Amino acid sequence: MQVSFSNAVLALLSFSSVSCFAQTIISSPYSSEGVGTITGKYSSLGVFGGVAVQDPYQINTSNPASYSNVSSATHVFETGGQYQSIKTSTLDASEQNKKGMFNGLNFLFRTSKASSAVVGLTPFSTVDYAITSVKDVAGESTSFAYNGTGGFNKFFIGTSWTIANNLSLGAHLSYLFGSLKREETLLSGQAAGLAIHQRLSARKIILDYGIQYRLKIGDRHSASVGLVYNMKEVMTAKNHFAVLNLKQGVPDTLIAKAEKKTFTTPESIGLGLATTLGQFAISSDLSFTKWADVGPGYTNALRGRLSFQYYGKRNPESYLDMISVRAGFSVEENYLVIRQTQFLTSCASAAIGFPVARNSGSLILSYSMLKNGTTDNGLIYERAHGISIDLVFRDLWGIKRKFD
Repeated sequence: MQVSFSNAVLALLSFSSVSCFAQTIISSPYSSEGVGTITGKYSSLGVFGGVAVQDPYQINTSNPASYSNVSSATHVFETGGQYQSIKTSTLDASEQNKKGMFNGLNFLFRTSKASSAVVGLTPFSTVDYAITSVKDVAGESTSFAYNGTGGFNKFFIGTSWTIANNLSLGAHLSYLFGSLKREETLLSGQAAGLAIHQRLSARKIILDYGIQYRLKIGDRHSASVGLVYNMKEVMTAKNHFAVLNLKQGVPDTLIAKAEKKTFTTPESIGLGLATTLGQFAISSDLSFTKWADVGPGYTNALRGRLSFQYYGKRNPESYLDMISVRAGFSVEENYLVIRQTQFLTSCASAAIGFPVARNSGSLILSYSMLKNGTTDNGLIYERAHGISIDLVFRDLWGIKRKFD
């Protein structure tokens, strides 16, 4: 039976690359939904922080209220990147892929004795998938190719004030921007060569808030609690849509139009507890995100995180005394519901920090293992191993400003 033009276009438009996995998968098929896979919380700059953590040496972007509690320097600069090896598996096959990622770029500077500000740039989401599959269209077995690339970045300005001896408030003003490119192509059948190309771009200013309270217990111990809140935001995007005929090698545009689409970043709230015992710190977080408000196929999700840190000896006598160690683990319910299946995403990380520049900075080497998805109901299981290198410098220019 011949596949008509209208049937072919309808098949391309109605097919979901996530809900109908098949023979060939490259990178993460779960990034085909919405704005892609949310990435920042699994980078080495994000996994070790905590809603209640008040790190005196590094920038904790998990809660903007923490910035005024960076006490080791008047300005801190940090950046880093990671390399990932990703294995995607079904019950029948598996594939291995590799990629590099930029973790982020953050700069903190103290604005007064009781306040600090941070400027940063970090990846927010990524889209990276290539899937081929076979589907019945009008009685004919037809091969499809689905490809997607791009993502969104976040530029943010954060500020924090310590308004009482133990209470601090903070806020982020963030600018989300980026573009996504998605292509769907018929590979076989009478309509082979028919393709739909979409290029979407969007930008949005969003706000989030944080609060922390710390209770000192003697000279070297403390306990703290933190709370963060992210507002629900709707991004209006411009989508360039085209139907192309690729049979002749040179694209022949059959339909072209520009349309508006919307994406929603969900409302979320997080609570954290932390305790510092001398040079040791332990923290735990629990967050709830209302993904169900985004639309069909999404569900609300809980996330838990536990982290540990050893800062090194307080009065070091050798280089080894200044080495720091971190470890963290997080697990969350994935916000996607595919084939009536919800699965977990987990990440375990460990890091060691080596002092550099006469202990005014750190070179941090970390390893992480991310698990995502499931092979139940014909879905895909992902496992990623990552190696990160991050640099942190305090009082970069050798001048430590004093405040009255």
